[in-house]
Amino acid sequence: MSFAALWIADPPSDSWAFPLSAYALTGVRSLWQLALALTAVTVLLLAKLPFAERLVAKRRALIVSALGLAAVAIVPTDPWFPWEHFPTLHGAIHVLATAVAMGSFALFAAMVVWTERRWTARLLPGSYVAGLTVTVGTVLVFIVIGRSTRFIGFAEWILLGLSLACCAESARTR
Repeated sequence: MSFAALWIADPPSDSWAFPLSAYALTGVRSLWQLALALTAVTVLLLAKLPFAERLVAKRRALIVSALGLAAVAIVPTDPWFPWEHFPTLHGAIHVLATAVAMGSFALFAAMVVWTERRWTARLLPGSYVAGLTVTVGTVLVFIVIGRSTRFIGFAEWILLGLSLACCAESARTR
């Protein structure tokens, strides 16, 4: 709901290109930070649930992801992508924290895919891992060949939706 409130409070001029972190540079920064804080708390609460297999590894991946989300909320991004201009110190920390949050959640999702027997329980986490892999791979290829990465905002919204749905499904099936 908090991310939907962001969209309503300050709709992006180009939702395909507008990265989620850019909300930290707008007038709704506090709402952005609240949305991230609530997401971090959600991920931490998910880490407290009992998992049948790989309990410690799943829990640690979720805790690291939540810490990354908290850092993303606290440390603002640069007004440019790190491949467009050299990042500032806070911009580099923000990018690293984002990579930690998304990568750790992908690790959790991959473990869910690996340990769950029901295909329905593997669908959302598998979609998140696939979506993140395709997004990162495509961005890297586009950077190398000098093409625009204007789709990054759209990809981030999809990944956000998948990760939140994955949290809800994981909590529901525990």
